[in-house]
Amino acid sequence: MPYEWSEPAEEEVTKALEDLRQMYATTNDVQREVEEGDYVLVDIKSETTEMNRTGFAAFVRKEARDTEWPYNGFAKELVGMKPDDKKTIKHTFPEDWEVDELKGREVEMEATVKTVRAVTLPDLDDEFAKTVGAGETLDDLMEAIKKDVENRSKAEYDDRYFVDLIEKIKEGATFKYHQHSLEHEGEHVLEDLSNRLGQQGMDLDTYFKVRNTTREQFIEEEVKPVAKKRFERSLILDEIVRQEKLEVDDASLDTEFNQTLSALTQQGLDLNKVKGGKKGQQQLAQAVAMESANRVLTRRALDMLKSIAVGEYKSPEEREAEAQAAKVVEAVEEVSVEEKAPETEADSTSDSEAPEAEKKSSSDGE
Repeated sequence: MPYEWSEPAEEEVTKALEDLRQMYATTNDVQREVEEGDYVLVDIKSETTEMNRTGFAAFVRKEARDTEWPYNGFAKELVGMKPDDKKTIKHTFPEDWEVDELKGREVEMEATVKTVRAVTLPDLDDEFAKTVGAGETLDDLMEAIKKDVENRSKAEYDDRYFVDLIEKIKEGATFKYHQHSLEHEGEHVLEDLSNRLGQQGMDLDTYFKVRNTTREQFIEEEVKPVAKKRFERSLILDEIVRQEKLEVDDASLDTEFNQTLSALTQQGLDLNKVKGGKKGQQQLAQAVAMESANRVLTRRALDMLKSIAVGEYKSPEEREAEAQAAKVVEAVEEVSVEEKAPETEADSTSDSEAPEAEKKSSSDGE
């Protein structure tokens, strides 16, 4: 299965730069019709709960974006409206829409423009780069944006690639596991969903009501398929780790641990406020270390699957031989560096003075 990721087009970098400028833009209220480039605060009313919003901020982009809510092109519907204007909008969502409540439905909504804000974008110069904190010059900023766009593009491609690759492996695989293991994974799926809903101020019971379903029906129709997929994926990766003798080295674990802890800190974690004092901190550190080790092993297992898929597989013995050879080369290079070490000041002085001493001795002899 070929791996065919390619670098994003230059226009993707340009879009990312414009998004960044939008984040640092200034706005001011205007009493006029909505134009392209404006921010609009709008109330949305619909018979569909999922669509209702109050004070929703819509940005009227010149170019289309797949990430626009509630659908691509919605903000363009507001062009020409003024504050307090109302407009009835109809939109039919495709059958494969990600929100079940909206799949294949024609939804009618009433949009009321509350505020129109003109946008002033910052100039693209070195000062903007310094403000963003991505270097001292505009070139530094562009390089940082390009790298970020490439990383996100590759991560998205990898997600799709490995999902397809694992599905192909599953087609020819035989799985044996106890039913309670699958049920345990289902509990994790529900727990993950509950945590995500909690961040939005909603609990599972409310979610089931919004979805017009019961807990039992939801578990049977949605949780079990997801749990089965996740569990079988983990079994495949675990088997790759075992057969290929993959391990986590200290350097990789330290890097992953520090990155994970840094991310948690940025999300608001304060180690000094962890419940349980030092014991609580130790338990947290152990949990982060376990999670970090799992991530490193997962990445290595996926990389191994990729090497097999693209015809670049090397056995554990071949990899070990290469590692040993690399150590020998490194040791030889270290010895070479030591042999070519620069002269010390004392050595340099004695060498330079030696000829003078010889001359003086010769002169005395005459």
